[in-house]
Amino acid sequence: NAGKTEEAEKIRQQQRIENLEIVASFKKYFRFCPVYFFYSTQTAEAMSGNFKGILLNDSLQADSMINFLPQIYYFAEFGYLDLNEEGSTGTGIEALIIKDKAFNQLDRPFPFYVRRNEFLSGSKNISQVVGMLNFNLEQFYKTALDEVKK
Repeated sequence: NAGKTEEAEKIRQQQRIENLEIVASFKKYFRFCPVYFFYSTQTAEAMSGNFKGILLNDSLQADSMINFLPQIYYFAEFGYLDLNEEGSTGTGIEALIIKDKAFNQLDRPFPFYVRRNEFLSGSKNISQVVGMLNFNLEQFYKTALDEVKK
């Protein structure tokens, strides 16, 4: 049992390091809109719009001082793309994916994902993926504004 406890602790520490990297990457490379963080174990609360006490600070600590008054919001998570929400088992494509309030993956023309792995160029790090999502959203918004002005 001691070996399993050590392995579990090692996995927990690796996940914490990755989570801190995600927070730091969004803080540094994502400017499109405000971003808030919570643990995936609290997804049900977030989906119901109950963010009180679940939002995390930059150190991944729950912080009741973070004031988030939801109006329009989306979720983003690292996961696997669904080709089709209904009965899909996914594509095997790992990506940073934007989802609606019910955690449904968005659709085109909205730039709703950035691949984590590319066939020819290999894996992107978290910062690259977050930066690319920011770029894609800014370009989409700029194009939409240009269309409205026509």
